[in-house]
Amino acid sequence: MILDMQPEDLAQDREQDRFEAVFVIDAPPAALWQRLVDAQPAETDEGKWWLPGFEATCREMERTDAHLLRVEKLEEPCAGTEIAVVLEATGSGTRVAVVQSGFGTRWRLRDLLAVGWASIVADLALFLERGVHGSRHLRRWSAAGWFVRETPGGPQVTSVQPDSPAAALGIAAGDVIVAVGSAPVVTAAELEAVMRVAAHLSEGARRPLEIEWVTGNERRCAELTP
Repeated sequence: MILDMQPEDLAQDREQDRFEAVFVIDAPPAALWQRLVDAQPAETDEGKWWLPGFEATCREMERTDAHLLRVEKLEEPCAGTEIAVVLEATGSGTRVAVVQSGFGTRWRLRDLLAVGWASIVADLALFLERGVHGSRHLRRWSAAGWFVRETPGGPQVTSVQPDSPAAALGIAAGDVIVAVGSAPVVTAAELEAVMRVAAHLSEGARRPLEIEWVTGNERRCAELTP
């Protein structure tokens, strides 16, 4: 049983280029460590780890059985970042702390990366508790072509890729996305979740998707084809 995982434990440190999370699972550290060991494919090379949640091959940097695993991520997205998983006994369970750092120039997209981080942590917690792979953060992302950040008014566009569907609609940096289809969105995570569902439903059919956004002091609505 996952005993505790508070929203504030899914933190992004804007100054130190890192994400970190803490949760507690009702099982001893040795049992959770064995889950990680058992997850390794038979063909995994010595000194390499396949890390659940991140769903990627990593290079071992530091290891203390049943306590600490520190690795370098070898695969995109975010190859070259460092990941640390720490297991500490607490009461009848284990306090799990996970940190990913070293994003470099990718840190300017931290609000978008935070959406994937939440999925990674949930997948890791699910695997450690039940031995099941959720693989949520690897599922198809939207192809709208925008990057957004969190603001009190909703997900604000920070940049738009040239020749993207968003650019074709005239969506630009500074605009705020307020709805996708019939679903209102107030966070970057909600926006990405709705866009992922829409991308899945329209896969192969290229169905248009109604987008509502605010540019300057004007509210606009148009159909986007992902």
